[in-house]
Amino acid sequence: MDRQSLLISMGGGVVTDLGGFLADTYMRGIDHILLPTSLLGMVDASIGGKTAIDVGGYKNLAGSFAPSVGVFAWTPVLESLPVAEWRAGWAECIKHAFLQGGSLWASCQTVQTFTDLLPLLPELAEAKVAVVEADPFERSDTRKALNLGHTLAHALESALEGTASHGDCVAAGLWVESILAEEMGHLHPTHGQALRRLIDRWWTTRLLLPSNLNVYLHGDKKNQSGQIRFALPQGPGQGIVLATVSDEILQKALAQYV
Repeated sequence: MDRQSLLISMGGGVVTDLGGFLADTYMRGIDHILLPTSLLGMVDASIGGKTAIDVGGYKNLAGSFAPSVGVFAWTPVLESLPVAEWRAGWAECIKHAFLQGGSLWASCQTVQTFTDLLPLLPELAEAKVAVVEADPFERSDTRKALNLGHTLAHALESALEGTASHGDCVAAGLWVESILAEEMGHLHPTHGQALRRLIDRWWTTRLLLPSNLNVYLHGDKKNQSGQIRFALPQGPGQGIVLATVSDEILQKALAQYV
């Protein structure tokens, strides 16, 4: 390949992340396009130009902002996905809908089967596009809102060494971080309970919390001066607040999840 080549990444979020990273670093950058084949890839991973790889077990430590030439999603491929992959993508859909609020959040709460979700895919993807366009390089809290649920999720993924999917970890993160937000007065219990009810409907078993979870929480990219920071929800359509959480409040929330 040379600098005029085009790299095409077809697959799930891992493939599109890795492909984008390779395209951005090969010869200091060549064009790339993404063909996401998973629900998570279509509504989240392929959108926004973030590319990265894990380093030393920590999530996304080496990466870049590398917008693609285009993203092309063909939804019939979703019919081939096992239920676990649908559920993994559904976690990111719930996150986008909660951040968007309004009719999208209301619609997602009424989804009964994954087939019900298909008509919502364009709006769910557009919800992320709107956030990215407002803050493409994450220089304000606008794009950091997309980290909702992900501080705990990334730590869980690393600590569990890949035995739980990204989406399952995001669902756990949304559940716990809604408790944190309530405890710290950022989120009204009515909204937190609605979010947790939706998650509990689709994730009927809880993930085991490994003993080394705290080690990976301290490796999160949002941390400052050694303090763990969470992107905590303020309500449907009301964005997030970046907050340092005390160990006492964190352990209380984790205990409720268990």
